[in-house]
Amino acid sequence: MTIYNFGDSNSDTGSYFATFGRIPPSYGETFFGKPSVRLSDGRLIIDFIANELELPFLSACLDAMDSNFRHGVNFATSASTIQPADGKLIDAGFNPLSLDIQLSQFQQLQERTNELYDQAKKSDITDRLPRPNEFSKALYTFDSGQNDLAFGLATTTEEQVNASIPNIISRLATAIEFSSMTTVYGSVTASFVDPFIFCCGDYRVICGTTAVVNGTEISETSCSDPSKHISWDSVHYTDAANYLVVNRILNGSLSDPPLPISEVCLCDWFLGTPAGINQKKSVMAVAIIVLLVASLLSSSRACHFPAIYNLGDSNSDTGSVSATFGRVRPPFGETFFRKPAGRYSDGRLIIDFIANELKMPFLSAYLDAIESNFSHGANFAASGSTIQPANGKLIGAGFNPLSLDIQLLQFQQLKDRTNELYDQAKNPDVTDRLPRPNEFSKALYTFDCGQNDLHYGLKTTTEEQVKASIPDIISQFTTAIEKFYHQGARMFWIHNTGPIGCLPVFVLNSPPEPGNADQTGCIKSYNELAKEFNKQLKDWISRLRAKLHGARLTNVDIYSAKYSLISEAHKYGFVDPFINCCGHFGDYPVECGKSSVVNGTEIFGASCSDPSKHISWDGTHYTEAANHWIANRILDGSFSDPPVPITKACL
Repeated sequence: MTIYNFGDSNSDTGSYFATFGRIPPSYGETFFGKPSVRLSDGRLIIDFIANELELPFLSACLDAMDSNFRHGVNFATSASTIQPADGKLIDAGFNPLSLDIQLSQFQQLQERTNELYDQAKKSDITDRLPRPNEFSKALYTFDSGQNDLAFGLATTTEEQVNASIPNIISRLATAIEFSSMTTVYGSVTASFVDPFIFCCGDYRVICGTTAVVNGTEISETSCSDPSKHISWDSVHYTDAANYLVVNRILNGSLSDPPLPISEVCLCDWFLGTPAGINQKKSVMAVAIIVLLVASLLSSSRACHFPAIYNLGDSNSDTGSVSATFGRVRPPFGETFFRKPAGRYSDGRLIIDFIANELKMPFLSAYLDAIESNFSHGANFAASGSTIQPANGKLIGAGFNPLSLDIQLLQFQQLKDRTNELYDQAKNPDVTDRLPRPNEFSKALYTFDCGQNDLHYGLKTTTEEQVKASIPDIISQFTTAIEKFYHQGARMFWIHNTGPIGCLPVFVLNSPPEPGNADQTGCIKSYNELAKEFNKQLKDWISRLRAKLHGARLTNVDIYSAKYSLISEAHKYGFVDPFINCCGHFGDYPVECGKSSVVNGTEIFGASCSDPSKHISWDGTHYTEAANHWIANRILDGSFSDPPVPITKACL
């Protein structure tokens, strides 16, 4: 028996907190004795459902550290909605991982499970996955809608909320077409204290946090006996309340049809049709860059880095966005992997060539829980991410919520949980896939970000405003580096940003005005912004060298390496650098891997016949051939300050 759960904080067992940072005490204290990535003092209704069906608690879809999907997966995410998230929802504090995204995560789990079994992948992976023939026999549970109403009540009138309900219900019904649904309704009474007195926090201080009230610092902890309370933190239920509710619903007395959960199966007499599931599918994609942080010894011996931790955007994302928001579509990945591999290229990225140079396997994406191994590091980079924290405007413009500050929180969580799992003498099935706790300070930390911050500014403001924003963006970037230093990082390899004025997505969609094209044909003013960003970054790195004692920071001039290739493309065997391999710009734009109707004819954004001759893959990202060329130029230290190869960028 397996369970697949979808919903919000009422049933989230870890996806939100694996993605956006750990939950504070006093959450989890009643049952787990520590924060348990649940917004309650203990178990949730979904935990009691699993227990009733004699199954273990469900692992969260995005928790790649200690998960086992053999008996199902939990896709629920705190603060998510049924309606797709937009900028207004995000700015109001709700989550981008709405129900449609959760369904795409389920689809990807099913597809990749089938692929891994077809490949006869080794058992240490397939033992932690569902059996392909069991998807149609599983129980699919849903608990959502509360946040849709909460958003409406916070931003509109009650009449408008009421008018929005049919559309919300329609979206939920569409989502569950692939599963039979048992509707639970009713109310429950029991011997609790006043239901409006919550256990943890008060009107002045949020549960688990500290605030200064009338000049006095107050740390808000829980009440003395959570079992007497229905509400845990004024929004979520206590373990005791969840237990009481679940005891009323599991026997079927509040269900339609009135069946106990143990008898809710895909039976012909129940459905009226042969057992089966028609999965709804949706795909989404995004991208990410690299940026490395390291240092050096002037000796001739090579360094030994036990691990790499990478942060950035689509230039170095190896699967986090694909795992979270929907699988990257073909023909991405066709050159090297022969299938989509979570990367926004036809093959390998610069971070892959860095790993190869340091004799390590490719980095697993932090949010990919299906086939990850973090024993040699982790990749937190996320396509479409920025240095500046994401808000509704950024997300509404097509950028990613997994900004650099969130990637830092993810790293902190990886480190904390690794230490905990080793302290608990966890079995080797888990720890063999994790870093060694004593190796975090010996690892190489790589960064490649900033391109999307400039892109966002150019998309929404003027060039003058973009230039004025650079000091603040650089400040946020260097603050993140300092935070990694205080987490124990010492060796940094940091890429500056590339020549965005040479990207075909800009040059072909908005050709440069007369006098604003350089000798190569790139948009001169856009590249000047990138150069200003890089100048300020270099200045700040010099200051950090004086400030961060014992750290070694290598500043890599990725701009010059990329511009060198673009400006002399023919010399190095490439075609016109503004002709991208996949998709089309100009009069009839067609995105790589997507279809578009042009003059009544459907056109698919296919790839060119020989990607190895192209610098640009899809107008925004580089081909494997270009990434390989650039990696060969930067890894030997030719474009680095100080000028040392990456193999010697250590203490």
